[in-house]
Order: sequence, then structure tokens, then C-alpha cells
Amino acid sequence: MGTIDETLEKVFEEEMNKPVEPDKPTETKPQTQTEQKPQPKPEKVEMGRDKPEPAPQNGDNTHEEYEVVESKDEQQIMEEVKGRLVDDLIYDFNTGSGRRVIGLSYAGVVMAARKQGNIHVEDVKIVEDDGKFMAKAKGRDVIRNFEIIGVASQRKEMDTRNGKIPDEFALVKAVAKAQRNVLRRLIPEAVIKAMIFEYKNQHGIAQ
Repeated sequence: MGTIDETLEKVFEEEMNKPVEPDKPTETKPQTQTEQKPQPKPEKVEMGRDKPEPAPQNGDNTHEEYEVVESKDEQQIMEEVKGRLVDDLIYDFNTGSGRRVIGLSYAGVVMAARKQGNIHVEDVKIVEDDGKFMAKAKGRDVIRNFEIIGVASQRKEMDTRNGKIPDEFALVKAVAKAQRNVLRRLIPEAVIKAMIFEYKNQHGIAQ
């Protein structure tokens, strides 16, 4: 039985040895004098179709699971902000209905992306309104020449036992989640499945 780290090394080697199809040439239009560059820090702007992905509502991905995963990832983000080591790569919990959910955590996504390498996350844009921050990040797999957009939102207030209070780290969470969403979509599915498979092996969970 190996470790998740050893499994990643093997799967990444297989993925990187796969042939990469060359890009098809595309036509580009020169920028005219009437075209304007986007503002670097837009405020109170509607993001149109670039809205955060809604919480899943059907099938195996229930709203409850979404909320639990978001909460766990927020905890890891805050541990990272405080400079603490976060090594829980896989989340494993039971829903109210008794269904067991196993998946890649925020730390797991970041670690897998670092192992893979050749991924650039850039051009993070932030939009703010009265109740939340919205972050949009662009990521690129420079080896496969593949680009993706990730978005996320975070409320400026958080619920506590004493009611709602301002969340001073709301912006940090929004940006971290947008980056997480980009990285997660750039990591090959074979890698995600291998990490979960190895976790189940280590904990004696039936596949």
C-alpha cells in the first residue's frame, strides 16, 4: 500500500506522458483605437454570466453537502492565513441522511496543483456589493495550453451563536475559493480519483 503522495507521482507521470494535440491556429483582430482596456478594479459591477456556481441541489450533490464542504474549506483557508500547517487533503463526513461523502479538500486541491506544476493562476478580479465579495480568477495549464475561469462569492457577514457579525476575512475567502475552483478544474480527473482511491485503501473503505 502506497501513500497519496506516491500515488500522485505515478498518476502525474502517466498524465504528463500523454501526447498533447497541437492547438489549431486562430485568427486575432488587431486592437483599434476605439477599443478600451478593462478597468483593473471595477466597483459595483454586474458580472453577467460570470456568477458563482450555485450550490448543487439534486442527485448525489445536495445542498447540505455543498454547505459542509464550503465550511470545511473556509476553516482550512483560515488556518492557512494564520500560517498553520494544513494537511487534511481529503474530507470525509456523513450527511444528515447518513450518506458518506469523500472528496478533495481545499488543501488537497492546492497540493495536487503544486505537484502537477505548470499551472498559472492570474488576473484575479474582485467585485463588491453591499452584501458580498465576488472574485473571478483565470488559470492556465501552460503545458496543455488550456485556460479556465473560476468564480466564487463570500458574504461580508457570518453567522454566529450571537447573530451575524462582520467577517473581516470575507475578501480573502472569496479570492481563495476562486483560485481553488480554477485549480480544481485544471487538475486531471484521474488524479482526483487516484487520491480518493488511495485514501480509501489507507482507511479500509470499500471501493
